[in-house]
Amino acid sequence: MSSVMSAVDSQDSEEEGLDVSNLQPPPPPPTPPTRLRGAQSPSQFSPSASIPLLDDLMRLVQSTSDESIAKLVEYHVQEYELRKELVHNLRENFILENELNRMDEKIKLLIKNRITVQQVISESSGVLVDVSSPASQNPLKQARESFEHIFYLLQTHPEYLARLTPLVRHADNQTFIQFVVFTLFGDQFETREERLLLSYIRMMLKAELAACRDMGSFMRANTAFTHILSAYARRGAGPDVLKQILLAPIERVFAAPTVSLEIDVDKIKALLAGQLPSTVNEGEEDKAEESGPSSGVDESTMNQLRINIAALLATCQDFLDSIIATANEVPYGLRWICKQIAEMAREQFVDADTTKIGSLIGGFLYLRFLNPAIVAPDGLNIVKAKPNKTVRRNLILVAKIIQNISNASYFKKDRPEYEAINQFIASNISLMSSYFETICDVEDVESILAVDKYLVHVQQRDMTIHISLKEIKLIYSLLDSHINTIAPEPSDPLRAVLKSVPELGLLTAVQERECYDLKLVPLAKEKELIETDMTVDRAVQLKVYEFGQLLVATLRDAAPLYTTLKQRNPTAVHFSLAELLCELRSEAERVGRMDLQAKLDRCMDHSCCGGSDMLQDIHEHLTWQMRQIVQLEKKMERLKNALSSVESHHMFLEDKLRYYKEFLDQARRPVKGADSKNTFQYSHAQLESLGVIQKSAVESRYRKGVQFEFSSPTAGVFTIKASFKGLGGTKFTLLFDDLLEKQSNNEKTIDLEGLLIDLNVLIHLLNTKFIMNLDGEVKSFFAKRRATTMSIKKLKKKDKLDK
Repeated sequence: MSSVMSAVDSQDSEEEGLDVSNLQPPPPPPTPPTRLRGAQSPSQFSPSASIPLLDDLMRLVQSTSDESIAKLVEYHVQEYELRKELVHNLRENFILENELNRMDEKIKLLIKNRITVQQVISESSGVLVDVSSPASQNPLKQARESFEHIFYLLQTHPEYLARLTPLVRHADNQTFIQFVVFTLFGDQFETREERLLLSYIRMMLKAELAACRDMGSFMRANTAFTHILSAYARRGAGPDVLKQILLAPIERVFAAPTVSLEIDVDKIKALLAGQLPSTVNEGEEDKAEESGPSSGVDESTMNQLRINIAALLATCQDFLDSIIATANEVPYGLRWICKQIAEMAREQFVDADTTKIGSLIGGFLYLRFLNPAIVAPDGLNIVKAKPNKTVRRNLILVAKIIQNISNASYFKKDRPEYEAINQFIASNISLMSSYFETICDVEDVESILAVDKYLVHVQQRDMTIHISLKEIKLIYSLLDSHINTIAPEPSDPLRAVLKSVPELGLLTAVQERECYDLKLVPLAKEKELIETDMTVDRAVQLKVYEFGQLLVATLRDAAPLYTTLKQRNPTAVHFSLAELLCELRSEAERVGRMDLQAKLDRCMDHSCCGGSDMLQDIHEHLTWQMRQIVQLEKKMERLKNALSSVESHHMFLEDKLRYYKEFLDQARRPVKGADSKNTFQYSHAQLESLGVIQKSAVESRYRKGVQFEFSSPTAGVFTIKASFKGLGGTKFTLLFDDLLEKQSNNEKTIDLEGLLIDLNVLIHLLNTKFIMNLDGEVKSFFAKRRATTMSIKKLKKKDKLDK
């Protein structure tokens, strides 16, 4: 699919076969070619063998007009604005979904905190994490230019990201995914960004396969890269394609909300007895299905089991038929990834047959694209209604059987009744293998996502990303910590840029959510090379483009003369461009068309007139122009549908977020008997003795005058005001659920401007003073802590004396 692009693209990043752990520093970008082909090959533009090129060209010339060119430009502008809005909304939805997941965890933590608050708190040890320390008003003011260079390097040289990805901590996965999939390569309709992202994915796939012990372990770990693949599968046209593939069979399951397809005999028995089986989690369901036969199964249960199996297999066949029939609707990027998996796996596992290779493809395409939509169609906005327990269970069973087909694995059942399921799986494995072969039958990324030579005259936009401070902070931290792995060569340009980044300072949670538009700017040397090449190439391209416009207008005007020329000389259909223009000029002179003579003279005098392929190029351009108008109309319709779907999902997420916030506010409120209105005063020495302050940057001589006032202006929000001898000082604001979240991530300390605070003890203090009102318990707890601390000090002193 064509898109509006810059005149000269960055290098193709063709790092096939590279080992991510041993990548070399990126070379300077190559000189852009002066002849840029589009995504379609010349053969696709060539006229029919029965129609001479010149005849076909003149037909095209007469069918075009200035209005069609204006319409094409207008369509490109509209298409750009539509996809820009879609990319923005997809990013916002991803952020909203992550926020909802975080709120889910926070509510659980708040509830758990009320239950376990009286338990003994483990001793502190761990990492230093800041919570709410104030930063400058514009943290990027001094660092903007450096980050513009850094993100340009990361985008145009994906090998950096390929080295960086395995180093990302699990806790940072969502922020890193947001950065890669929705920020750095966020515009999937921009061929340049999509090609660079797929280059990165190719490097990571190569590294993943190289690290595999066997085929069964390929991409089974819960890593940043596997999450990136899942996010990539869900973005852009993915949800709309899923709806096209799966909506009809899913709706047929929804149409029978009381019909159970259960195959677990114990649950069937309970259903027949009128008892709803107790709710179990998915792991327990799996365990039940893999267990042996239950004892004492009556005939009615067995009959119902056979009926259910037959109905379940018919439903699975309905899903399979829809999936197989729509193979060509799967987005190109996903199909290309499947092709890479297949090609790399054949090299890595030389003895693997087609079925085993297909199981690897299924591990990506089915598990990360199709399966989530079957199991939870409401979560991906395929259907509006939420399925009841019966429908949900039916969909899970369908998903499991199709997964077994994609993996070429069977049910491990002792019952002969389950043999029908295994026979169904066996009969569809070859069909699934053929489906995977169709999926992998796509052109190389360099052909499909190549620079379109006819669009270089339409667009010269800056490369810009919309990025949050949280993403910037994470990427900077990763680069700074692992620069020797990411850029091992001392002369690597990334090293020099990273050294120029000023200190960002500590960022509050609010500041981390702030977003900035950053231009992606090459370094001075690289920019000079690019601009030199662009200047030369641009001049050549413009000359060709201007001549093409002049020639098309002239030939359109000379069309009647060409008809007369053919009648007088049938061999005219095989003229070269120079011969055609010369003969048309003679015809114009003969009929007294002085204006047309002047136009033909300008064409003949133009420096591009002698090009041997010019007629072919003009033919290609006009063919492209006519197709583009039709294609852009269809593309804009698809974009509008996708945008409508994404906006609808956005409204759903916002409603859910609003509900969660209300619930969270309720969960933050103190339990009965707690007093959140009081304020509590502690001296620096008291907080030290209680173990709240682990380390302090305050000089010893000033500590006696430092006081801390704890208060809770609203439920779940706490302020700590530090003052010196009653004079104003620093004020910290803490969210209780944020503290609990950090605690659940095994973070033991927080840094409040030079005060290293024990997170566990602080939470306990806030619990007892504001939430649980267990003042007696807190005194007892801290008394025991002080006694333990004193005992440890005495033992250390004794040990020192003994030595």
